[in-house]
Amino acid sequence: MMSPIIDFHVHIYPDELAATVVSELQSRCGFQPCFDGTLSGLRLSMQTCGIDISVLQPVATKPSQVRHINQWSAVLNTESDLIAFGALHPDLSVEEVEAEIEFFKTHEIRGVKMHPEYQEFYPDDPRLEVIYQALEKNKIHLLLHAGMDLGFAPPAKATPERILQIHKGFPKLTIIAAHLGGFQMWEEVGKYLVGTPVFLDTAYCLQDAPSPQLLELIRAHGYQRVLFGSDAPWGNQSKQVYTMKNMPLPPLERAAMLGGNAFRLLGV
Repeated sequence: MMSPIIDFHVHIYPDELAATVVSELQSRCGFQPCFDGTLSGLRLSMQTCGIDISVLQPVATKPSQVRHINQWSAVLNTESDLIAFGALHPDLSVEEVEAEIEFFKTHEIRGVKMHPEYQEFYPDDPRLEVIYQALEKNKIHLLLHAGMDLGFAPPAKATPERILQIHKGFPKLTIIAAHLGGFQMWEEVGKYLVGTPVFLDTAYCLQDAPSPQLLELIRAHGYQRVLFGSDAPWGNQSKQVYTMKNMPLPPLERAAMLGGNAFRLLGV
């Protein structure tokens, strides 16, 4: 039986907000979205390129958004072709973090997405320790934006070196560093993250055939800890599935990255 194709890094927005959010982000970052940011648009994109499951990665830019996002994630999690991660924010109180963790457990939310640029924090800031401890204790995964974000001026907050410090402090926490561990910071990824237990997703990194440097990063890190992700609607799912299927790697390795690794990690 073939593993499903799982896109580990996707964004959608409620229908009533999607047009506004997509327009704002397009203006800020200069991206041309590949669909309109709605659930129906995502499903059409998935059908076009044969993606079986998309993992939704919401970001709360304010503490007040957290519970609303998590309630929506709980609803989306009932769909067979979706897995929705939850949201947390670094400015939540200890009690609020504990309440959201209980909500995750009740509604089988398997992970959390955090974005140091939009949420204004450094990954190794001590105030995040409460969140990391709770995630580690409850076996809830952390997907973290890594490296440059085209909507923000450098320097990047989520450097590979800072992400490594999270792993050292919380070695049992499953960390997925987006954008191959540090978008546009490939030498630092090789120095600090390659060969560690940190997972890397490929979001927005496979719009075209990977450069020799990126291909070497994947080979050196080990295909077992690489997860296919598109960053849709900002990354094109069809282009990136095609690129992954045609990478100069053994078929078993390509299949694992396209879905087998995510299948095991998420227990779907």
